[in-house]
Amino acid sequence: MKRAVICLTGMLYCWHACCQVDPGPDALHLRLKKAASQQAISEVFQALAGFYLQNARKLSMPTAADSAVYYSLQSEKILLATAADKEKIADNYLLTSKSYRALREGDIAADYALRAIDVYKSQKSKSLGYAYMTLVSANYQAYPWEHLPNIELAIDAFRNANDKKGEAQAWTAYADVYMKAARIPEALEALEKSLSLYNSSSPDSAQRAYSLAGLLYNEKGDYEKALEYQLKAVSLVEKRNDDSPEAAEILNYAGITLSNIKEKARARDYFLKAYAISSRYDDRELNTMVLGNVILVLMQLGQPQQAVSYLKEMEKEYDYLIPSGKYMLLSRAIVTYVSLKKFREAEQYVAKAKPVSDRFPDDAKEQLYFSGPLFKYYFATGQYGNARTYARKFAAVNGSLKILKGMRDAERMQFQLDSVEANYKKAIEHLQASQKIGDSILNVQKNKSLAAMQVAFETQKKEKNLAIQQKRNLELSKNAKIQQYELSRANLVRNVSMAVLSGLGVALLLGYRRYRVKQKTNRMLESQKNEINQKNSVLERLVAEKEWLLKENHHRVKNNLQMVVSLLNAQSHYTRDESAMKAIQNSQARINSMALIHKKLYQSKDVSFVEMSLYIEELTEYFKSTLDNGEKIRFFTRLAPIELPASQAVSLGLILNEAITNSLKHAFGPDGGTITVLSEIIAEKRFLFSISDNGKGLHTAPTASGFTETFGMQLIRGLADELNALLEVENKDGLTISLIFDMKEPVI
Repeated sequence: MKRAVICLTGMLYCWHACCQVDPGPDALHLRLKKAASQQAISEVFQALAGFYLQNARKLSMPTAADSAVYYSLQSEKILLATAADKEKIADNYLLTSKSYRALREGDIAADYALRAIDVYKSQKSKSLGYAYMTLVSANYQAYPWEHLPNIELAIDAFRNANDKKGEAQAWTAYADVYMKAARIPEALEALEKSLSLYNSSSPDSAQRAYSLAGLLYNEKGDYEKALEYQLKAVSLVEKRNDDSPEAAEILNYAGITLSNIKEKARARDYFLKAYAISSRYDDRELNTMVLGNVILVLMQLGQPQQAVSYLKEMEKEYDYLIPSGKYMLLSRAIVTYVSLKKFREAEQYVAKAKPVSDRFPDDAKEQLYFSGPLFKYYFATGQYGNARTYARKFAAVNGSLKILKGMRDAERMQFQLDSVEANYKKAIEHLQASQKIGDSILNVQKNKSLAAMQVAFETQKKEKNLAIQQKRNLELSKNAKIQQYELSRANLVRNVSMAVLSGLGVALLLGYRRYRVKQKTNRMLESQKNEINQKNSVLERLVAEKEWLLKENHHRVKNNLQMVVSLLNAQSHYTRDESAMKAIQNSQARINSMALIHKKLYQSKDVSFVEMSLYIEELTEYFKSTLDNGEKIRFFTRLAPIELPASQAVSLGLILNEAITNSLKHAFGPDGGTITVLSEIIAEKRFLFSISDNGKGLHTAPTASGFTETFGMQLIRGLADELNALLEVENKDGLTISLIFDMKEPVI
């Protein structure tokens, strides 16, 4: 499975009551000075050991683990010297075991855990299950399957002690073992048992079980259930203000699920929150996992420079990482530098990754790290034979593990390879297979359910905060009313006694009359309300169906346009005529500008309008990504929040495409320059759009109509006429093209 599961050792902070400590060492040292007996001193030593144990992984407290060992051993000496209760001695053994585990002294930690087990067995203690789980944590270097016997003994011990919370924790550890072996059904069965036990005993402690279950459903492609469980886990983390490594792990897994349902921006936020926590701890495995996801989502959001900065952070730890951490670093580095078209930088990572990949069978889970990035590198550098080899490995491992998202991407790889080799029949078949798998992963209705679930989660948080504020307001209001009541009480008693007798008869008469009128009115209102509700229900259903059909139409149009772009791209590999190549590239850019319009329409809430500022930003990002000298040509945008109907958005998008393409081709020399795109609202429903560059300007004089008669300028003029726009061209300090036009109401 493509993840680095935070090991069973992360649970050592959850086992047993001896880790419940005072808030800080200062108060504990004060208690130590005042301790009047050996027993009291031992208890303070245990509390100090527990405090330092909880902070043992923090980078800000590098000697905390040593301090935990020291104080637990001091407590042990006192307990043995005073012949204390055997169970108290065993409790101290567990504390010492955890402290040595924090020092990564696994053998010593295991020895103390076994001592505790022997004592608890002889005393028939209810704490036996915690001792077995502490032994599991101590043997952190063991092969995962070696943990199962001790976990099963822990489950039996917890069950005999009727400790449902402890048994739930053990089942979670049991699932963790099966997750490492990529055995999803067994892991899910264990987690469902864990959640059932949590819900009947300690529901606020179930965050890890929810998170792991969500991760498994994510692997199965059941994103609706995955998101449900991940949001429950995040809710429990936020409820407890948890900033532990486990909280970072949970936020990271929530980000993975959000990324898979195309919520890239929210996924980035969760990954960055996870990294803000994990970076404070000495846990390279966790940091590597989170940083790898941060880098990937930043690349997907078109923020490569930020991704490179996080990659540099990750590279500093390369020599200290476990193999899976090194594999993830190599994977992310190759993807990042290939996306930036820095193939020389990517090559050094490919040289390390390729031999490792070739050591494993095609369907080994380690191929999840290497096969995809190596395919991207070899395809981008034109080494199609090598690219096909790693596309085959990518398909094999994802098919073996039944990862639907990976199976979809494998079909896309075959589509790209067949397109380049001009095998268009097979290319279309692979593209259709990819779309079919994609539809099975996340259809339109499921998208709606996922969105509703996210809205419900955010609404729940807001309602919780609102309820707290309302409670405070009610308390203030109650106090004010009490004061007012005390002040007016004397007057009220005097006035009431005089008014009651005289007003009682009138009040009864008026009350009865009002009651009859109100009954009649209520019946009328209820009838009208039912009729209105029925009509509203019908209208809402019709509106929803219309919006769904429009979005689906825009989605399919976008897909068809992208298929055309892909076919043009494939054709360009076999075109040697330069003018034909330029015509293909120009056509690709124009089609892409229209495809972006349809993409924005089916992604927006209002399918009739396009938010032009977001569209223009994405259009300029497209041009940046396709430039060979993209670092020398800069884009500057200052955009007003303008929404246009689809018909005008398409025309304006094509004008922007032609103007920017003209500047990129003709305006600049080798030193590059700046292209500026501005938009303003100059009156109600009247807008100004301007595209300018600081390049060479026009080389020929304008005609009487104000334009040089190139095809691009003719196209701009024709599109401006469609907009009924006032078009101006200024050939000074570069070229500026301005349009002023009024918004047309969309035709429904």
